[in-house]
Amino acid sequence: MDAANPSADDLRGVGHNAGVMFMRSMTADGLRAHFARLAAATEPTEAVIARTVADNAVGHIKRVFGDLNKLTTLAESTQAERVRQGYTANDPLKRSGELRDSITSESAGSISAVGSTDPKMPWLEYGTHKMPARPAIGIGTHDAAADTLVIVTAGAQALATGNEEHLLAMAELAEARKAAS
Repeated sequence: MDAANPSADDLRGVGHNAGVMFMRSMTADGLRAHFARLAAATEPTEAVIARTVADNAVGHIKRVFGDLNKLTTLAESTQAERVRQGYTANDPLKRSGELRDSITSESAGSISAVGSTDPKMPWLEYGTHKMPARPAIGIGTHDAAADTLVIVTAGAQALATGNEEHLLAMAELAEARKAAS
């Protein structure tokens, strides 16, 4: 399997997490080729858009884990306990990677959803009376909003014109946004 340019067969059955990792490591040409393969499949444009938006959001959410610029610093007692257990002192929501890996997406037709399969995530996302909220999903989806607008706009143009080239242009826009940030 070519990680920079996975085929639909490469991604089928490996889940959205693997797909997101491929999407994040693709070049503009690789992403353009990926969208061309998706568009050439029997999948409707709306489904391609929904899945792309969801995969993009998952990538943004996973990047929030351990980011002190986006999450509240851990309490001193928590930091001491983390060090005692062999982890870094102050990487919020980041220990074994299980919580981060629980962030997934599901798509059905033109609808997609992003969330966590970990039962602890709501407490971490919204906080408790003893712990401040660390809203990785909220922050990540907010960070993904600009990309979502680009994806949906390109998809709407593809639907309105019947021209799948707009989906391929999305790859170039995403690459330009990435280079500018």
